[in-house]
Amino acid sequence: MRSSSPSGAVALLCLVVLGLPARAEETAPAKVDVSGALPRSASLGQAELSALGGSASTWTVHGSRHQVTGVRLDKVLTHLGFTPAPMGKDVPVAEKRAGFRKVVVATARDGYQAVFSVAECCQGMGPGEVLVV
Repeated sequence: MRSSSPSGAVALLCLVVLGLPARAEETAPAKVDVSGALPRSASLGQAELSALGGSASTWTVHGSRHQVTGVRLDKVLTHLGFTPAPMGKDVPVAEKRAGFRKVVVATARDGYQAVFSVAECCQGMGPGEVLVV
């Protein structure tokens, strides 16, 4: 799916749907469905996500300390075959790191959405970190 931008450089890379139970009495295990312009799609449960390796994040808001452990989104994307594409003098400018010009649309079960550039999700591309928790 291409955007309506003149360059057409932004494409939908994947859609992440957080399949969390709506009520406590629902016993179906939580799954994260990942699909879109990736080599593979998957419905990942806690065991599959844990196998990718955890990462902890801690922050303080209004004097309260919070901490979560999750899996970095770039690890999930790489697990499903994403590569940023080559870089180097011999690579045409339009093809350099073409994967970093894509976006991730994360959609929760309640319809809330967040959009990230793939580059900001990848380790080493900046100080931020996107976790699937």
